[in-house]
Amino acid sequence: MELWDVYDERRNKKPYAHERGKPLADGDWHLVVEVWTATPEGKLLMTLRHPDKQFGNLWECTGGSALQGEDSLTAVRRELEEETGLRMGENQPTLLCTTLHHHSIVDTYVIRLPFTLSDIVLQEGETVDARLVDLDWLEDPANEAFLPEPVLERLQTARPLLRRFLSGGEQ
Repeated sequence: MELWDVYDERRNKKPYAHERGKPLADGDWHLVVEVWTATPEGKLLMTLRHPDKQFGNLWECTGGSALQGEDSLTAVRRELEEETGLRMGENQPTLLCTTLHHHSIVDTYVIRLPFTLSDIVLQEGETVDARLVDLDWLEDPANEAFLPEPVLERLQTARPLLRRFLSGGEQ
């Protein structure tokens, strides 16, 4: 059983937890994180969702729900390691934006890490493939059909910030 902390829409923690898989009550929100992982050359890591999962066989950045007791950064570290085998080490991700989406408070991060596709260890039952893409690939409308709708929606907000980060404006 996976438990999540529950928040109001202003990110104030409520005094109770929520069990994953059950609907959240009106006014209840949970924390979700996603991280765009970039190579030093500016290629972005995408993983293919397992076909049996919701939005199966679609490409996405790494992410998932924060577990009870986790803050956003702790959840990013865990999700990145679980889904890809990559560790942040001393590298710190940059928060691009926070969006509200279907009872989720979504923190979208980007991090630059030295890795190759051969370093990726896919999480069984979660991801089945990995690829590196240019930001141009994400901006091509022809590729929108390959992304889950929630990722695509959040990408509309994050894309210009992601572009600025990749062009060296990360400070």
